[in-house]
Amino acid sequence: SIVGSTNNASSKIGKNLTDMTIGEIMDRQAYLMNKSNPQVGNYGIYAAGKYQIIPGTMPGVVSAAGLSRSDKFSPENQEKLGDALIFAKRPYVGDYIKGKHDDIRGAMMELAREFASIPNPDTGNSFYGSGNRAFHTVDEVKEALLKERRKNQQTSSSTSTPQAPAPTAPAQLTPSAAAKENKSSLYSLL
Repeated sequence: SIVGSTNNASSKIGKNLTDMTIGEIMDRQAYLMNKSNPQVGNYGIYAAGKYQIIPGTMPGVVSAAGLSRSDKFSPENQEKLGDALIFAKRPYVGDYIKGKHDDIRGAMMELAREFASIPNPDTGNSFYGSGNRAFHTVDEVKEALLKERRKNQQTSSSTSTPQAPAPTAPAQLTPSAAAKENKSSLYSLL
C-alpha cells in the first residue's frame, strides 16, 4: 500500500506516519516485502511519506540524511530524506542544481528514475509501468530544475561573505539554502 504524509494514514494503518519512528516505518516496509508474512490486513507499508520512499531506498537515505531508526518520521525529517534522495542517491540532480554541470536532460532522467510521477524527458511518460503515470510534463520538470538552480546560484552569491565554516552534513547532502528555507518548485513536484 502507498501511504502519504498528507493523508490520514491512521484510517489505513491505525496511526499517522508522523506519529511513527523511522524504524517503525522500515519494519512495516520489511514486513510487506517478506512474502512469508501473511499479506493481509493493513500492517505493511510500501511507499511512505511525502517523497514516497520505497523499502529498498529507505535505509540508504536514512543514513545519508544523518537520521536513525529512532527518529520520528516527522515532516522535518521527511524533508531531510527528500534532500538525501536528490543530493546523495541522485547526486547528478544535486550537481546540476549546484551548477557543477549543465546537463539538464540527464538531471531530469535521474529524477524520472527516482520518482514515478516525474516523466522521462525523452518520452513524457513515467519511467515505470504497472499503473504508474507521470503527473507532470517535461516542461514543468525542466522549469522547476532551472528555477531551483537559479535560486541556488542567487543564494550562493549572496552568502559568499567569508566566515568560519560551521559543521555541516557531507557536501553531497547539503541542499541549497533556498530549498531549506522553502521547498522550491522542484520539491513541490515530488
